Order: sequence, then C-alpha cells, then structure tokens
Amino acid sequence: MRVLYDHQCFDMEKYGGVSRYFCELMKSKSYDHVLSLKHNSSGMLVDYGFRSLAGKPWNAEWMQENKANTIELLKQGDFDVFHPTFYDDYFLEYLGGKPFVLTVHDMVSELYRWHDDKIEKRKILVNKATKIIAISENTKNDILKIYGPHLSDKIEVIYHGTTSMHKEDPKILDYPYFLFVGTRELYKAFIPMIIGISQYLKGSSVKIICTSHKFTKLEHDLFTELGIENNLIHKSELDVDLEDLYAGAKALIFPSEYEGFGLPILEAASVGCPVLCRNASCFPEITEQAGGHLFNNYIELINLMEKALNSDVLKKMASIMIKPSASRFNWSKTIDKHKILYESCI
Repeated sequence: MRVLYDHQCFDMEKYGGVSRYFCELMKSKSYDHVLSLKHNSSGMLVDYGFRSLAGKPWNAEWMQENKANTIELLKQGDFDVFHPTFYDDYFLEYLGGKPFVLTVHDMVSELYRWHDDKIEKRKILVNKATKIIAISENTKNDILKIYGPHLSDKIEVIYHGTTSMHKEDPKILDYPYFLFVGTRELYKAFIPMIIGISQYLKGSSVKIICTSHKFTKLEHDLFTELGIENNLIHKSELDVDLEDLYAGAKALIFPSEYEGFGLPILEAASVGCPVLCRNASCFPEITEQAGGHLFNNYIELINLMEKALNSDVLKKMASIMIKPSASRFNWSKTIDKHKILYESCI
C-alpha cells in the first residue's frame, strides 16, 4: 500500500503541530509513502531527517512548483490513497477515482466565523472525502454539528500521540514559575487570563514563562498597566529547551477556549508536569488520563496555582499519570489506526 502526502502544510509552517503529525506518520515503516515536496523550507522535516534544505527561506515560486509536482504525481497515479496535508481542494480534478483521506484538526474558523476561504474548501472536502479523521471526539462532534450528521459513518476519531519530553538531566531554573506554551492570540485566551489573575500576580514573586513569539508592545504596555511587568518572562525555544521548561514548571497553564486536541497537555504529562486547563472544548476528554486539572473561572485557576506552589500534591498526581497517558496517546497506536483506515479505503 502506498500513501501520497502533499506539500501544503510544509509550505505553510516551518514548525507546527500539523507538520509534526504528518512527519510522525511518514516516519513509520508500516506502509509505503510518497511526499510530493520538490522544495523544502520546513524545519520540521529536517528535524525528522527527511530533508536537507534546512534554513532556506519560504519562497512563493517554490510553493507553486511543489503544487505542480503534486499534480504530476496525482496524474501518474502511482499510489493507493491520497492524504492532503491541509484544505486546498486543488487536487480533486486529478484524483482519477482514487480515494482520499482528510484529517480535520479543528473547526476554529467555522466556530469563530472567521472570513477564511478555508471554510468553503473544507466544506467541499469533508463531503467528498472517502474517510475523515477527527483528532478528538470533540472535533468529530463539531464536524457533525456544522456540516451535518450524514458524515458520521465516514468519520473516525484517531488521537495524536506524543513524544516524551523527559530528559535525564534537565536544567531547572532557580525560581518557581508556571509555563504558557504556544501562541497567545484570540481564542488562546492569554490576555483575558492574565487580566483575570493580575491581582494575584501583582506584588508577588510568581512568574509566568511564555514561549513562542516575543511579547508585543501591546502586551508589554498591558503588563505595565497592571503592575505585573516583572511577573511575565519570555523564553525563546531557540535559547532554552522546552523539555527543561516543562520539567521545572509548577504547572502548565492552558486557558485556551478551543483546541482540536492540545498537544502541550500531553507534552507536559510526559514529564509529570501538572496541567491547569479550561473546562471547555476537548480538554476534559484529553485530560482524563493525562493528569489535568480543569478550571471554570480564574478564581478556580488561582486556587489551583496556589495548590501547585505550596504543595507537591499536583506534581505527585501528574507523575502517577505518566504511564496511563503514554499508553493512551502514543504514535505507534496512531500509526496503526491510520494504516487500518487507509486499507479500508482501497
């Protein structure tokens, strides 16, 4: 069995959860695969050992050449199943009757009513796909709610796996802190969370370390206005290992209003780092066996932060959940389920 993956997500992001997911699938030796990438600017592919063009800047002409290369491979038809890596529907006229599988990572654009051409294309693709992979039960329910119950029979929930972030000798910072991982815009609810706990932070020694992009001027101005500019610290993942940050954190704070899955929850769980996340979206489902603690409001979050700071109860609970979490969410299981689903399409 041969699966053809296309270029899309690797043209769109240098690093990211979607490209990591497809790298994990391609790393498997369970089935043959072809990646239709002629040019590469993805650091993720390099990290997984697939490509040697690390550090090359993104190039619009490359993207068009990658797309043309995919179309040529589709026309040649030397594959059994096509699995596009994002939601451009360009390939439909070139499939030649071959089946295709679509992974839906989340329904953020539809739920938040963004003006995004991805919405219309995704609507077309979910209806035409041979099989749909939803990465959580919550995502499956969102697909059915938005696009209709007629899709139910062709949707299968396959969880992501996670790679353990455990290090034998992590470098632990010499002060207590909470960790916020990833981007901070919009539904990630970083700013509302910071405002909600600002009185607790103000005048205290509690630190929150944020990764991803540097703080914006708007964020700096807000921290100063709230009197908490000394409580927020940015650490670039280029300067410090994320594994070290997880290992030393009192807890990961994950206030996002919506996610398709929530990989940072599993990353934290893999090293016994407690997770404090909003009681919403897929989080109750994912945290069930990942040592997570849910909050409904910021008073509850503050209470959990206090508990994490002043006792080792949450840390002990998280450590107990490392093995169950690893058993439920692992890439071997994910890949096996993908193989079975691909075979069912042929």
